[in-house]
Amino acid sequence: MKKQIVFLLLWWGLGCMAHQAQAQLSAGLGGTYTRYFSGGKDFPIRNAYTDVPHIMGAKVNLSAGFWEFNAVRFGVGYNVALQNFRQVSNTTAELMHGIDGSIQSFEISADYQRYFVGSYNTDYGIYALGGLSYMHNMINYNIKDPVALAYTGEAKFYDPKTVQLVTFNLGLGAEAYVFDRFYWFLEANAGIHMNAYINDTTIKQSNLMYYARAMTGFRVPFGAAAKSARPKRRRF
Repeated sequence: MKKQIVFLLLWWGLGCMAHQAQAQLSAGLGGTYTRYFSGGKDFPIRNAYTDVPHIMGAKVNLSAGFWEFNAVRFGVGYNVALQNFRQVSNTTAELMHGIDGSIQSFEISADYQRYFVGSYNTDYGIYALGGLSYMHNMINYNIKDPVALAYTGEAKFYDPKTVQLVTFNLGLGAEAYVFDRFYWFLEANAGIHMNAYINDTTIKQSNLMYYARAMTGFRVPFGAAAKSARPKRRRF
């Protein structure tokens, strides 16, 4: 809960700054694709890239553009794996065969965008982004033969687990104003591990530590931004 409060306070502070800079506001919705590509090798997930499946999600964004070439954005999202993932131990493969698991997550993020082509309110823009995310992953396992697994003494590794990540995000994005109504955007970024928690216990590493993220969707300007569909000044 403390982590969520920190992010909300950060957004409030950035929002106050944007208000002083004649902020222009937008709301948007994006679809996300996430792939974990590195991390620890804690049993039973031995390789995050091969063992953790593809993850899809949706994210609601609120953003404020200010001083023409800058924007801050707050997002809330939900993600779920496209399929269950299977974990098989090399030492007890016969007994543990058939175990699969599911993963879903909630996230909140705060990002800063800096436009280096176009701007927040031109017909198009290309920007760099950086910020912080909190990802709350929930992992559950389905054990088809719990008696056999208990016999090996490894059932404890398959208890439900939460893996909470605090990551620094860095990436690039591009957007275009379409149909004279909204901006369509496309982004790619990487989440770089800063801290991790398993079941609320701080650890140095997790098998879910680093991920790549692609997001596409739209943002709709309102207020001052909505009244000026075609900006009066371009950077170039």
